[in-house]
Amino acid sequence: MTGRHLSTAKIASALRHAGQQRYIDARAVKIRDTVRAEHLQAPTVIADAMGAAVAALVGVLLEINRQIATLETELAARLDQRVQG
Repeated sequence: MTGRHLSTAKIASALRHAGQQRYIDARAVKIRDTVRAEHLQAPTVIADAMGAAVAALVGVLLEINRQIATLETELAARLDQRVQG
C-alpha cells in the first residue's frame, strides 16, 4: 500500500503511535492531502532503474544481517567455551 491509499484515520493512528499529542487530526488531513497531490515523476526507465538499485541494496543488507547473526552465534559459542574451560 502506498501513502496515497492511507486513510486519514490510519495516518492519525500512526501519528499517535509516534507520540504526537496535539493537532493530530489536522496534521493527518495535511499529510493525506500532501501524499495524494500530484507530484513530478521520473521517467519510467529511471524509476525502474532506481527500483532495481533499491532491490539490490536490500539484498546486500539482508546478507549483511545474515552474516552478523552467524558471527554472533559463533562468538557466543566460543565465549561459552572459554568461560567453561
